[in-house]
Amino acid sequence: MRLEMFGSDHHLAPPSRMRALTVRTEPIRAMLARLQREGVISGSVLIETCNRFEVLVEAPAPTKAGAPDDLAALVLGTDHGVPLHRHKNVDAIAHLLCVATGLESMVIGEEQVLGQVRRAFQEAEEARLLSRGLHMLWTRVIAAARELRSRCDLCGGQPSVASVAAGRLAQAGARLAVVGTGETGRQALEFLTRHGVRNPVVVNRTRARAEALAAHFGGTAQGLDDFLSDPPELDGVLFAVRGGKLALRPDTASVLIDVSQPSVLPDDLRSHPELTVLDLDDVAGLAAVENARRQQAADDERELVPGHAERIFSEVSEKRAEIGKLVDLHVENALAEVDRALHGKLSHLSDTDRDLFRDLVLRAAKRHAHLHIKDVKLLSAG
Repeated sequence: MRLEMFGSDHHLAPPSRMRALTVRTEPIRAMLARLQREGVISGSVLIETCNRFEVLVEAPAPTKAGAPDDLAALVLGTDHGVPLHRHKNVDAIAHLLCVATGLESMVIGEEQVLGQVRRAFQEAEEARLLSRGLHMLWTRVIAAARELRSRCDLCGGQPSVASVAAGRLAQAGARLAVVGTGETGRQALEFLTRHGVRNPVVVNRTRARAEALAAHFGGTAQGLDDFLSDPPELDGVLFAVRGGKLALRPDTASVLIDVSQPSVLPDDLRSHPELTVLDLDDVAGLAAVENARRQQAADDERELVPGHAERIFSEVSEKRAEIGKLVDLHVENALAEVDRALHGKLSHLSDTDRDLFRDLVLRAAKRHAHLHIKDVKLLSAG
């Protein structure tokens, strides 16, 4: 078995440069599917976030192009201009573990990346790109990442890009708005209300979603078109939304923070003399202060990663199935469904309610797993 993980993240290039890779997402997915059909790779997973673009592959043999580095060039191309990193075998698993635990995140210790890694494997499975080896890797890596996070003091305060951006937004004044009702927008609203912001304006293209979040956080809902044409009086606005450039009026607010990828703000606003405009690159700089506070916990956790990576690589390479892994499989499938719900009809839940819901499902999944293990043992004994 050979594993390779290659791509780029905020350590190598600012988030704004990652756009050169993200615009190729669909051609890259098509290339991975083609390489799998041709037997060049056995399976693949694409992990894409606002500041990360990485590909994990299982290759049964050296690539047809020959050289070890050719696979990255074959999949990503050579004309994107983004610096890349490459990891193989145990090092690839160790890197994936660091990503899943938040050690490689823009904000060290963020919890959201674990769900993003889980969704990446789930999407690969749905697209029939997940090999048996990668499927075994999936459950083991997620379980190890959860264990590492629980053992180390890295989760306090629920750090994230959203919390860093919202912290800066709160300095603008009391009249604040969040554009976008996805995960980042919801986290920003959670942070703002927890820190005393009252009646935030919640904006979304679909007004019904804005109304749901506004009701939950005690805010006011507004559709995006209405907001752009007739914005309320505001001190600051945070943008976390997908799509093209927005026709935003310069007098909308004095502080504009855009964590969208790619940026949705018109380029001329950044040079406006009366505006403070920050994008993901600027937020990365703000995150450095938060990271310094968490560095010791991160170092402690990083020391545990190699042992987990070596064990996982050995198990997956030998295709060694263990009855105890039934628990991990049940838990992972259950959490995948929880993840779907929290990004869908339950997206309005607060962090506290999300944790309660997740813990409830987790306990039920473990109980069911142990019942299945008991059945398997009885069958094997008979």
